Amino acid sequence: MAKENQILKALETLGFETSGGISYGVYKGYAMDMSPSDGYYTLRIAAKLPSADKALKKALKADISQAGAPMSLSEISEDGISFIMRLNKKSPYEQQETVILDAAVSILRGRGFAPMDACAICGGGSPDSLCLAPNFRPVHSACIKNMHEHTKDSIEHNEQNGSYLTGILGAILGALLGLVPSILTAFLLDKIYAILFAVVPIASMWLYKKFNGKNNKASIVIIVILSLLSVFVLQFMIVGISFRDEYNISFGQAMAVVMEVFLNLEGFVFVVKNSLVELFFMLLGIMFSWQYICRTGASVLKESEYLVSTLRPNPAYGGFSSCSCDECSSETSDTPET
Repeated sequence: MAKENQILKALETLGFETSGGISYGVYKGYAMDMSPSDGYYTLRIAAKLPSADKALKKALKADISQAGAPMSLSEISEDGISFIMRLNKKSPYEQQETVILDAAVSILRGRGFAPMDACAICGGGSPDSLCLAPNFRPVHSACIKNMHEHTKDSIEHNEQNGSYLTGILGAILGALLGLVPSILTAFLLDKIYAILFAVVPIASMWLYKKFNGKNNKASIVIIVILSLLSVFVLQFMIVGISFRDEYNISFGQAMAVVMEVFLNLEGFVFVVKNSLVELFFMLLGIMFSWQYICRTGASVLKESEYLVSTLRPNPAYGGFSSCSCDECSSETSDTPET
């Protein structure tokens, strides 16, 4: 962590700012940011590039090799270009970073790739600001601020009008729908895949929100409990279908037999013991989907506030101004889902 802070803070000598483990700023007209990634550091530059093809990648790799800077090409996308920076302790980080940034800018200018000049939100021209959205790139300050206001309004509306009752009904339906892939693989392939159990909490939370459930920390508890209980529904279905096929009885009759087994203490204990693997898989599924089910209104608002906090005037256009795009000028635009 200390090394990471030193590497990021070294960019502050070049006019960058550091926040949330990311350094961002403008260097020789290009908005860019740097953050740690898989043991290395990724430098993302907001530049206008054509669609990536083998010829372009090959040409850029040749440019990097000729520049002799300690970096390599990572990705070319509609957001710009990114490089992997390979820093060492033999020389000051500021010196290494300056060499890399100079090389990157020289390569972009040499290829005629100008800084990005369209808003990342509405696509309009003359973006007056820069913002981490999600990489540091041009935006209209009005677009970001309107998004933030819409997010706040949506969260306040949910707090005042959301319902645990309708949310739980949606969550139950979502959990049942999320079980379908596991049921199908169990009978068609005679296998159960742990990754499919992640579908249950995701589907459950998605329909919880669609049914206007209150999007707070309590919603996480509800989804986790329903996801774990869904394991027994899965066992109920599997055993019921097995009884139907084995004893050649109707599905309704098979379900009645299974219900008797479940309601019997000895039978219920037997079912629980035989569900331990599935319960473990469901816990893994919850872990896989944790980032999604933890997106409460409070966390979404915090992300929105952080986005606004990274707004900086765009030197290319002289600072904050208004945006005339339809999204920002409309007074009755829809609020985003939280």
